[in-house]
Amino acid sequence: MVVDNAWKPLFLQLGSQMVNFYQSSEMTDISSRIRFLACEQIELSLHGMFPKAEALPFGSSVNSYGKNGSDLDMTVVLDTAAEVHSASKPIFWSCPRMSSCTG
Repeated sequence: MVVDNAWKPLFLQLGSQMVNFYQSSEMTDISSRIRFLACEQIELSLHGMFPKAEALPFGSSVNSYGKNGSDLDMTVVLDTAAEVHSASKPIFWSCPRMSSCTG
């Protein structure tokens, strides 16, 4: 494909504009650290009621596809050790009539 010489400066400008846009919108080290700090703050706020709670980031913040100003995807796991103890099994009450159930 032959490009007319009049278009070459426009193509060069377009390329430099694309590079400038990428550099201005890529996620910096500081913005990445702030996202992980936000997850840590969520964990600390939940620690009183859920001592084993974890806030785990995922998505573009973790795989380096994020941009400045993009959202933070996170999931909160309230109990990481899902152990079943015999004392913590649910109790079911069964009564034939409501009046015969005394509790």
